[in-house]
This record gives sequence, structure tokens and C-alpha cells, in this order.
Amino acid sequence: MTDKLFIDADVLLDILLNREPFVLDAVQLFAFIEAERFKAYTSPVVISNVYYMLSKLKDEKTARTAIGKLLCMIEVLPVDQKITKLALVSLMKDFEDAIQYYCAKNSDIPTLITRNIKHYKVDDMLIATPREFIKMLD
Repeated sequence: MTDKLFIDADVLLDILLNREPFVLDAVQLFAFIEAERFKAYTSPVVISNVYYMLSKLKDEKTARTAIGKLLCMIEVLPVDQKITKLALVSLMKDFEDAIQYYCAKNSDIPTLITRNIKHYKVDDMLIATPREFIKMLD
């Protein structure tokens, strides 16, 4: 296992929007993060997407408060020109997912937690849903 996890937007939104049936797995994952069993990372793209969704589905104040709380638990990694160019020429179909992948890879994070595992067809990184990852810990 690893102590570094890259967290994708869908997992964060599961918690923040209380999305059933996924919220319980995401909450359990974050319990491990809060207990400092794992260090969580994400990208500015994820933070921006989470803010956008929360501000549309809730309101701007809720979105800003939620992002502030997230920033206490998750380190935001840089996305620079190198990562953006790698994502641009990547064989991954979704440009945004490619940014997440290369952001994690560039920071030597071997595990990416997402519910969109089919978007990440890679063999050099563990891609898992929160539920799959938690089951691996047993």
C-alpha cells in the first residue's frame, strides 16, 4: 500500500453533496486521511471543479466554506506547462483526467482514488474507487 493518495473530484463531491450510495465509502476513506494514515493530494483543476459544482448546486458561500475545509485535509499540487503538455498529447480520451493522472505521476503519487476508474487505463499507477481501496486495506 501507499501513504500518498490523489483524490479525484467525484470522491470529494460524494462527501460534500452527500451522494448516495457513494458517500459512506468516501467518508470512510477520509477517516483514514484525517487519522493521518494516508496523505491526500489533488490538483487545482479538481478544486476548481468542486467549487463550481458546489456553487451551482448549493451557493457560493457553501462552496467557499467547503473548499476551505478541504484545504485543511488535502494538499493541492501544482499543474504546470509540463503536466499540461503531457495531458494534451496523452492517449487518454478525457483531457481533464489526463491532467489528474500526470499531476499525480509527476509528484510520485502511486494511487489515484476515483469513481471513474474506466477513464484511467494505465498500468503504472493504482486506480481504485474508495470502496476498492478500503477493501485492499483489510
